[in-house]
Amino acid sequence: MIEEIDSRVDKSLRTISNYKEYENFIDTNTGLAIIDLGTSLSYLIKDHLNINITVKGNCKVYADGTLSSVFNNLLSNSINHGKADEVHIAISSLENRREIIFTDNGTGIPKEIQTKVFDEGFYYGESGHIGIGLFLVKKTIERYGGTIEVLDNEAKGATFKIILNKAL
Repeated sequence: MIEEIDSRVDKSLRTISNYKEYENFIDTNTGLAIIDLGTSLSYLIKDHLNINITVKGNCKVYADGTLSSVFNNLLSNSINHGKADEVHIAISSLENRREIIFTDNGTGIPKEIQTKVFDEGFYYGESGHIGIGLFLVKKTIERYGGTIEVLDNEAKGATFKIILNKAL
């Protein structure tokens, strides 16, 4: 009898956990649409013919029209602040998420400021502006239920990793 009770309690806990995940998924994705990253990024490439942009992979994620502004901001930062002439975007699948790695060959982001670049009002160097661009990028990605972070790029340039929800 105790084994049966234990089994039913475990099953109930798993069911509650699944409902919580589903509820979180619905809350996070309310008002979002299915966005094809390949299509979204193709417009970005057409608007920046003066820079070599490569895209590897494709997928659909939950986002909205502001996602193109996120990519445009990252690309503009690469060109204007990092002096990059190449950007590589790699899209890969995780279990129920999608990973987008955005890498340029510019001057990069110094280690000492990597944790600050998403802070509101933070700017750095001669070409730093009002410090709102990457703050808005992060807030937009978080609104989609995703994350963004700066990764070390030992070779040269800046690397950002974006995680977004996979479109079902």
